[in-house]
Amino acid sequence: MSNQQRSSATTYFIQSSGEEVRERLDKQFWYYRNHHGLDSIFNLNATIPPDGAVLDSGAGSGAWPLQFSKEVLSTVSVYGIDLSSTQFRFDSAPDNVTFLSAPATALPSEWISKFDLVSQSLLIGSLSASDWPAAMLELYRVLKHGGYIQLLDLTSFSYLNHLPFDLAPGTAAQTFCDLRHAIQMKYDYLDNYTTRIPQILADAGFRNISCEVKEAPRLGAKYGGGEYGSYGLSILIANLKVMKGIVLMNDGFGIIKDAADFDDMVERYRDESEEQGFPAMELCVVCAQK
Repeated sequence: MSNQQRSSATTYFIQSSGEEVRERLDKQFWYYRNHHGLDSIFNLNATIPPDGAVLDSGAGSGAWPLQFSKEVLSTVSVYGIDLSSTQFRFDSAPDNVTFLSAPATALPSEWISKFDLVSQSLLIGSLSASDWPAAMLELYRVLKHGGYIQLLDLTSFSYLNHLPFDLAPGTAAQTFCDLRHAIQMKYDYLDNYTTRIPQILADAGFRNISCEVKEAPRLGAKYGGGEYGSYGLSILIANLKVMKGIVLMNDGFGIIKDAADFDDMVERYRDESEEQGFPAMELCVVCAQK
């Protein structure tokens, strides 16, 4: 199976189109950016010259390129690429922002030492473990010497593997974890990002590699801080619902019986999160230099 074919299969979660998907991706972007106090550039050593170029690989809705274009001179070229271009806000893009459709494992061949900075976010559920070395070699190829990459992603494909307590059997949270594990095994997703990615970057030739884990925010009004916690829970529930198609396509992985059973699990998970303050996604920031 080619990289393009494999990516098409394993990015099932994000291939649906429409304003609802775009809105979900935008909300997710701003929720974690605001919670962690992240700027558009994570590494203070990274600088963009007036005639520079920047890339967002796996740009989703294009939220990062559009925001970044407001923070730099209009002479800086900002690119966003994604396997699916249906979420891009082409009508909102200024003249210096370009959106393209391309897989992260096969960027345009003419992009050689083109970019001063490459950003990439939340592709752990889009690339298989075997895709990551190719994707990082592509980032190395398109980056200028001395340029930086910044990666923001889940520490693990499983949301709840960093809980400080065990989940009770039969709970929706345990079912959720079992489903995530089944999907991870089926599509060979990474489950140890913080150790694997720095090594993959080193093998690709990157230097000055750093990895910082960001504590997951708590969900629900009680533990997550009122409306902010409720907002975070609504984002996670929206992401959970995206799993429905791939779960049913795989006959529920022997865990879920049918669509109604999945919907019931989602609602029970919402209630359990409110009661126990489950964490949202635990993220990590990885930076490196060419």
